[in-house]
Amino acid sequence: MPKTVQIPISIRNLIVEHHKTGKSYRNIADIVQLNKDTVARIVQVYKQRGSISPAKQSGRPSKTTGRIDRAIVKKAELNRGLSALKIAKQIESEFPVQLTSQSVRNRLHNKDLKGRVALKKP
Repeated sequence: MPKTVQIPISIRNLIVEHHKTGKSYRNIADIVQLNKDTVARIVQVYKQRGSISPAKQSGRPSKTTGRIDRAIVKKAELNRGLSALKIAKQIESEFPVQLTSQSVRNRLHNKDLKGRVALKKP
């Protein structure tokens, strides 16, 4: 899931075409209704790479979305005694995704929830 909204290719093309005609970043920003710095960054990337398409992302894409990550954390916080395997099974029944217990542990670890179990009452 991207952290920022990507500017569509059609708007990027429009920005580059306006820049080629000699318009300033400020004028282009007013036309496409974007921030001047965003326009400048798009033009600079175009000059460096010669292309306006977004760069290829490195690394393996995450199997879970932000929504699934929040559901995992919520289940773990509501019932501290649930194992990662049980949480994975519950998530698989609610969302169309196959998870391993290690994936659940990784998501919990990212949210600073370590593998601790609630104490039993004496």
